[in-house]
Amino acid sequence: VETKFYKDIHRILTDDGIVVSQGESPFYLNHLQKHLATIIHDIFPITRFYNFHNFSYPGGLWSFAFSSKKWHPIRDMQIKRIQESHLEFQYYNEDIHKAAFALPNYQKKALKGLLQDG
Repeated sequence: VETKFYKDIHRILTDDGIVVSQGESPFYLNHLQKHLATIIHDIFPITRFYNFHNFSYPGGLWSFAFSSKKWHPIRDMQIKRIQESHLEFQYYNEDIHKAAFALPNYQKKALKGLLQDG
C-alpha cells in the first residue's frame, strides 16, 4: 500500500467523491488492513470499513475501505432520496445499509483509533 497513491486519489477526487478500495482480510491479513487504515486515516477525514463474504478468498471474509472528504456512509445516507426514486429492491434497505458498516469486535479492536467520522 502506497501513501503517494492515496494522496494522489485525494488530490484528484472532488469534494463529493468517494473512494472504495479492497481492504484485505480482517482475520488473516489484519496487519495489512491496519497498515491501509493508517495510511487513509492520515489522508481522508472519513474512513470506514465494511465486510463482505467471498468464499474464494482465504477465510471467506474480506473488507472494503471507504474513504471520503465529505460523505459519511451512514450519517449522510439519503433514505428519502431512495424512497422518492420508487425503485424496488429485493435485498437492499436502510437497515442492510447501516449493518454493512458494523464490524466484528476483533476488527474494531484492530482498527481502534483509525476509523474516522469526519
